[in-house]
Amino acid sequence: MTSRYEIGFIVTPEASDEEVKKVVEAITSTLTKAGGVIEGLDEWGRKKLSYPIQKHLEGHYVFVQAQVDGGVVATLERRLKQMEKVLRF
Repeated sequence: MTSRYEIGFIVTPEASDEEVKKVVEAITSTLTKAGGVIEGLDEWGRKKLSYPIQKHLEGHYVFVQAQVDGGVVATLERRLKQMEKVLRF
């Protein structure tokens, strides 16, 4: 059974625009390969963090709205943890 999810993550400020796009593509491809549907992609760009994360004061904010099966969420979390460029999700 599919449900709607909003996946938000923050990429390090040192990452170039190309690296941010690669991270976004990796997440969206994981969702689509699992049979999910991407309903929206909202890239806020580089914003100030409300508190420091790993000594970073800024980060690239990205939000993905998707309709996907709940079992894919664990796979997606594991994938986000493995990405060095992702500060928080």
